[in-house]
Amino acid sequence: MWALAEILSSPAHQIVELTTVSQIPSIPPRTRMSSEPECQEIVVLEPAEPVITHNISAPTSALISSMLSSIEESGSRHSLVGSGRVRVELDPCQSRLSHLELQRRARKSRRFTFKYRGERLINVFPLELKHVPLDLMQKLKEEREAKRSQLDARHDYILGIVASSLGLDSAEVEDAILDGSQIERIDRFFAAGGLPHLMFYYQEVDPNETGILTGTARSRKPKLFVTEGNDVALSGTCIFFVRSNTSKTVTTENVHKEVSFNILDTSDNGLLRSMEQLLSEIFIPAVKRMNQGWGELNTNQAASVRQEFLNTLDGFVSVLNGAQQSLLEKVNLKECETYDLKALKGPSDYLTAANSTEALEKIETCMKVWIKQIEQVLAESDQLRKEADDLGPRAELDHWKKRMSRFNYLLDQLKAQEVKAVLGVLTVAKSKLLKTWRELDTRITDAANEAKDNVKYLYTLEKFCDPLYNSDPVSMIDAIPGLINAVRMIHSISRYYNTSEKITSLFVKVTNQMITACKAYITNNGTTTIWDQPQDVIVEKLKAAIRLNQEYQHCFHKTKQKLEQIPTERQFDFSEMYIFGKFDTFQRRLNKIIDMFSAITMYSTLQDSKIEGLEVMATRFQYG
Repeated sequence: MWALAEILSSPAHQIVELTTVSQIPSIPPRTRMSSEPECQEIVVLEPAEPVITHNISAPTSALISSMLSSIEESGSRHSLVGSGRVRVELDPCQSRLSHLELQRRARKSRRFTFKYRGERLINVFPLELKHVPLDLMQKLKEEREAKRSQLDARHDYILGIVASSLGLDSAEVEDAILDGSQIERIDRFFAAGGLPHLMFYYQEVDPNETGILTGTARSRKPKLFVTEGNDVALSGTCIFFVRSNTSKTVTTENVHKEVSFNILDTSDNGLLRSMEQLLSEIFIPAVKRMNQGWGELNTNQAASVRQEFLNTLDGFVSVLNGAQQSLLEKVNLKECETYDLKALKGPSDYLTAANSTEALEKIETCMKVWIKQIEQVLAESDQLRKEADDLGPRAELDHWKKRMSRFNYLLDQLKAQEVKAVLGVLTVAKSKLLKTWRELDTRITDAANEAKDNVKYLYTLEKFCDPLYNSDPVSMIDAIPGLINAVRMIHSISRYYNTSEKITSLFVKVTNQMITACKAYITNNGTTTIWDQPQDVIVEKLKAAIRLNQEYQHCFHKTKQKLEQIPTERQFDFSEMYIFGKFDTFQRRLNKIIDMFSAITMYSTLQDSKIEGLEVMATRFQYG
């Protein structure tokens, strides 16, 4: 190893110096060749101040930081080694390269990077180490200390929350944000009229995202940095701070009042799932229980507007859930394991592969795998849908949105270069698989077009379905004519959603949501029973639910009669028993409850009767 030291320690301002140290017994030596020296420990000694590593070129700085982090985690020591230099001591016994190979590479070039498996050095690859004059290093160190001196109680408050939330040391967080212009962004967040939010990411950083070009894999240790949120994708933990009023300056006195924060952890469930949980489990329940702070909406007249806002939030959560489900259900065509498709770059390559029996057989094997995958997707889409008995019309839109996403994603894969290359070879070879592939391609395209068309028309129905979710049975009656007419228009002009089965299923979901709304109305959203409310109030609620069913069926029959007078129009030939049967059963139950209350009211007068002998009967009736 003395050859390495001799080569890399010669320049006057060399940053990296290699020397040798004696072996530490805790490191188990591997089997040595006869020409190799005694095993030596890998120890990295870095400058005490982090500024030193930032005076090296950006790739080298990040590389050494990654090295030091890994070795520090393994319990090795490090310290400053004269004139602001970093001493790196290599152990050939921990390397997969032989001692002679290390020397050969050292003589050939002054360039090294260090690749780790866990915390152990396993290989050495080329990377040029830049030389930085010591006066520039000192200047950068002074700039870093100048930034540190600008930190005040506001920064301490923010950084303390970050450190506590991530389980890091405060000094470690402070050192991380001294790099670059992160302090300036935090100061803009504090200023009057400044930034409305501030985000800290704590995650593994991809070298391609940070401009670090090394031969190593990306760092295993997460990095903390301030971000705009649109320059680096979130894959770890985000701690974000927000200001409700940007016109005020954030001071040390009001920072705890003006600034609020939250945490979004995407490391386990992904971004969509994390957002859904944050909204559905924290924000939406808190907002629904909030009786103050609504401003002009804090009146009875504005209750509907407030409810519409809450329902919009619920709808957004549903969209997030649907997007998450679409990602989980997407179908990826398997990579070709039998042939390197990247080698097929043009017609000449297609012809060469088609004329080779072995190559053609491998490519056809790949195509057969894809055909099997697509056939399975189509078979699953043709199966009967298993749905809950109480789903509303929004579930119909969600279903077709997921289906559209799934088939569009599959179509995008069919346009990929690898698929085009396979088709090019099979076309030249006149393979029999092409006929099957074209049939499947047509079916996929039709399925995607059907889903897209159905989503388009169901979106027009959405505003008519909102009252079913936002209103009570009394005000819901006014929305029924528009809803029925919208369904009629879809039935008349839709290319795919015009079958009796689809329209009937849609009407059944409308009926389900009406019954759900009636139950919520009668029980005050499940908080009370019919026995806990005044009898006259509960009877009025029951009658309102009955009137809703009657008006619903009246509008349906009225539309059906109008269509019968226009033979050229599509008729409402749907099963009324299937559509209204559940609501009619519900209405019969409500009528029985009303009759029961009427009987209670009628016989309760016995308590006031003066007829001799009725006291016993009245008492028996009252207490059962």
